[in-house]
Order: sequence, then C-alpha cells, then structure tokens
Amino acid sequence: MYICLPMYQESAEEMKTLLESVRGFALTAAGKVDGNEYECHIVIDNGAQNTKTTKFSSQLLELIKETTGKDCADAKYETKYGWCCRWEPGFNGIPLIVHLKDPTKVRDKKRWSQVLYMKLIIEHYLKDKPMENAYTLTTDGDVSFDYQSVDRLIDRMKSNKTVGCVCARTHPKGSGILYWYQQFDYAIGHWLQKSAEDVLGCVLCCPGCFSLFRCTALKEALDEYSKPAENGIEFLRRNMGEDRWLCTLLIEKGYRLVYCAISSVKTSCPESFAQFFAQRRRWIPSTIANIASLISKRSVITKHSNYISALFILYQILNIVSTAISPATVVFMISNGLKSAYGLSETANQALIGFVIILGIVFGLICLFADDKTQIDIAKILTLVFIVLMILVLVGLAKEMVHLIPHYHPNNPALLNCTSVMNDTQKYEECITHYLPPVSLIYLAFFTTIFALTAFFHFSEWTNILHGLTFFIALPTGYFLLPIYCAANLKNQSWGT
Repeated sequence: MYICLPMYQESAEEMKTLLESVRGFALTAAGKVDGNEYECHIVIDNGAQNTKTTKFSSQLLELIKETTGKDCADAKYETKYGWCCRWEPGFNGIPLIVHLKDPTKVRDKKRWSQVLYMKLIIEHYLKDKPMENAYTLTTDGDVSFDYQSVDRLIDRMKSNKTVGCVCARTHPKGSGILYWYQQFDYAIGHWLQKSAEDVLGCVLCCPGCFSLFRCTALKEALDEYSKPAENGIEFLRRNMGEDRWLCTLLIEKGYRLVYCAISSVKTSCPESFAQFFAQRRRWIPSTIANIASLISKRSVITKHSNYISALFILYQILNIVSTAISPATVVFMISNGLKSAYGLSETANQALIGFVIILGIVFGLICLFADDKTQIDIAKILTLVFIVLMILVLVGLAKEMVHLIPHYHPNNPALLNCTSVMNDTQKYEECITHYLPPVSLIYLAFFTTIFALTAFFHFSEWTNILHGLTFFIALPTGYFLLPIYCAANLKNQSWGT
C-alpha cells in the first residue's frame, strides 16, 4: 500500500498533524504480523525552483527533521520533475519519499500531483511486480488518521474485486460558526447522501482527503485522467473536481465505489468566510458538471456497470434539479414563514419576495464585475441580513406552533365547524387555512424529523444535530448566495487557499 499525500501551502500545524498520523500508523503497523508492505509518498506542489526548495517545502523538510531526525541533504537527488528525498526507513520501517515538484518541469495544481504519484507507482514501482493486491491510499496534508481507519478500508476493499475505491467517514475539525455549519453539513452528507449512493448503486465521489484505490483500477483510468482540459466544461470537471472525475472514470470502467462508515478520519475545514466560499466555488460547479457527464453517458455506463441502474440515474437527476431550485426554495421559505408567522398581507409578502430577488440580482452583478474581495465583503453583509430574516422566521414559526396546539385539542369543536361551510368554497378554505399549519412549518417539521431520526441511528455522532440550528439560519448563504457566487465565478481558476 502506497500512502500518497499531495501538499501545497499547508500550515506548519497541519503538516505536523499529518506527520504524527503517519508516524502513529507506522508504529501500529510495525506490531502487526500481516505481511503487508507500506510506503509513504508526499508530493509538494511548487516544492522546488531549480535547485532551491520553496517556503512550504522547506517547512515540511524541517518538520520531518524534527520528527524523525532525517535530513534531506543526506537523501536528496534530482529527478525529471524536480527533486526527491528518500529515506529508508523513514517512519519505523516504512520508507518515506518526498517529491518536490518544479513548476518549470511539470504542471502545478493538485491533479498533476496525483498524476505524478500514480505514474510513479504504476509505471515505475509496480512495473515488474504483481498489481492485484496493491493499493493507493490518498490523503490530504491536513488529515489526521490512524491504523484502524486504514485497516477497515482494506477489509472493505478485499471483500469484492469489483470494488475500485473505498472512502471513509470524514469529520471536519476547526472552530467557530463556519465550523459548526460544516459539522452538520458533513454529517448529513455522510449519513444520508453517501449512504444513499452506496445502497442505491455506487458512491460518485471518493474524496482525495482519505480514500483507498485499487492500483489495477487506477491503471485503467490513468491515461484519460492524465489528459489536460481543453475547454471550460472539461476544466470544471477535471481540474476543479479532480477527485470526482477520477471516480467517474472508474465507474465508466465498471468498478464500484463504496462507503465505509466505520472508518473515520478528521480533516481541517475552512474557518474564514473567503476560504469557505472559495472551496464551495470549486465543489459545486464541478459536482454538477461531473454528475451531468454521468447522466449524459447513462446508456453506456448502465451497460458496463452492474451497479448503476436507471433508478440511480433518476436519483442523480433529482439531485441536480433540487440544486437548481434551491435559491427559489430559500425565497419561498423566507416569504412563507414570515407571512404565516406575522400575518403579512399579500402585498407586503410580494414586496418581500421582490426585495429578496433584487438582492440576489444585485449580488449576481457584483460577482460578475467586482473583484473577489468586494464579492466576499458583500456576501458577508447579505449573510447578516439573511440571518436576521431567518431568525425572524424561526421565532415566528415557533410562535405559530405554540398557537396551533390549542386548536388541535380534542375538546375544541371549532375544527368540526369547517364541515358546515363546505358548500361555500371561500369560507371553507379560510376555515381550513386557519387550522392547518403553514407550509413552511410543515417543511421545517419534515426535515427536522428526518435529521432527528438519522441522528438517533448514528448515536455516537448525535451531537452533530445540535449544529442544525446554525445550518438553518445559514440556509440563505449556502443555498441562495453560494449558487449565485459559483455561477458568476466559473471563470475563476484559482484554488482559493
């Protein structure tokens, strides 16, 4: 098994966490008599400029020296892609290889770091060796993991030779309001989305932060994965969503991608507004582009794959549709919630809807023509406005819920009175409307019930549901402002870190 870690500009603390994870893994693996062999490869993007190391590669090499006592000066040699430092043993018997990419010799960005280590493993290290039981564990420079997490992925991989990749349950780590939001977001994404894909057919994205790939599967997809993007859609699909695109290629080859919930790791999540928006600017369009590509090739994929069915394709179509209408859903929820809770007139409600739509249009124009800092600053201001509106909606719905309770008391005869005016359509509708809960309250109660039940069945993680309140008041940011920001910034090719 080859542990592969592409890095770019991780902080010293993140690098130290990763090295501690690898060292802990090596110490545990050394005590296991399982006959397995391991190697650890770290690829630093822009890690070298001619003969000199760059700021972040120097930082990593210094941390390696502190952790292991190994000096790169004793193990450094030149390669076709830059420089390499190799220590055998590195961590308690496990070889450690650091690859320093020179941007004048090989393309920068994460996908090309992945292509580099995949080609090294498949075309060099495994050239004259059997590949059937060889695996590549991909992880990021800010992930903390242990031996047990890896071992569970290997067990799942060995269960079926058609499994091309296994991904783990990822927990965010950090602090602050954005961290709370992402705790709930990650939880429902794994509890519901990943699990649903695994049961219905096949996981569509095994993230590079912690996934185990079968080397024979990577070999089949590598030629296509190594091709540069030639147009805008390919750029979104390949360069912005490289993990998802690699998974799409494996699915096209007939492999199944699975989710292993009992393998658990932690990864750093964005704590600043700008980093969060930059991350989602990559994720959302690339996800839609890759799912759209999968749907467009449905006849070929369903023919070659035993796991992708017409029902699964329909499920993905519904996902895209729900994403497309999410801004409208937010507008509906705000207007309906305020109308039912505070008794807004139809005119006032329409004015509110118009106000929210105008905010969206103005924000879209700002995102099209202003610089990124201005876009983020305006997004922060609008987020505050929407948080106030969502708090008003929440308080109003709570008030409405309290007022509805006496109406449904068994001794209240008023409900029966509606039947006496059934012949008068207008009076009957007014009567029923008075006693039925508002649509926004039904909507909120429906999803709250789903999340509560899901948390109950994932009891060891039930505290994640406490952050559902943060997620609720931030709904306009995640499902109204973010889609607009992503759509207006499709031209932005920066990574955002």
